[in-house]
Amino acid sequence: MTNKFKRKPALQLSLAQFKSMTPTELPDGEVRFYVNNTQISRINCLGVVKSKFVSEGNKEKRYASLDLDDGTAVIRLKAWGELEEIEKVNEGEIIEVMGRPRTYNNENYILVETINNRLTIEDEIFHRAQIFEKEVEKNGLINEEGDPKIYYFDRSKAKEMSSNNQEM
Repeated sequence: MTNKFKRKPALQLSLAQFKSMTPTELPDGEVRFYVNNTQISRINCLGVVKSKFVSEGNKEKRYASLDLDDGTAVIRLKAWGELEEIEKVNEGEIIEVMGRPRTYNNENYILVETINNRLTIEDEIFHRAQIFEKEVEKNGLINEEGDPKIYYFDRSKAKEMSSNNQEM
């Protein structure tokens, strides 16, 4: 049996890219985010947890928020109800988040779906390189010979690059 509904992939964005997006309000009151006329339903981002809040009380009424910093901006992550994943996260950790873009009181935030807090600095480097590569492709940054002005990033090189930087 095939599923008629296919989940859209999460778009990798820097937090500055997401923070600068202007949501579009539809006539029915729904709010949507768009990049190049394509609706964004899910976002994948990565950064360092700057602060964490988890409310006390009844499991169904609990609320949590994290402030995530990727070096380009700080965005609030929010969740309600089941907060086990957020409770496992510590300030200062690098995390990867999948979530839905939302806005409230003119502030863009991400409604958390999943969190991965088992990341390394190499994962962060690779994530940033992927975002940068997409920007290069989008903006046509090539030299006069038609070759890219930058070279595509190889994930296997991330650990090597990280090790070399630590030796300096």
